[in-house]
Amino acid sequence: EFRPERFKPSFEVVSKNNYFPFGPGHRLC
Repeated sequence: EFRPERFKPSFEVVSKNNYFPFGPGHRLC
């Protein structure tokens, strides 16, 4: 089950580093 609200904090952090959780440069492992 996908819950965007759980990914919001991580998304905001990676966004500042020009990284996206579901993009070509995602750094979520």
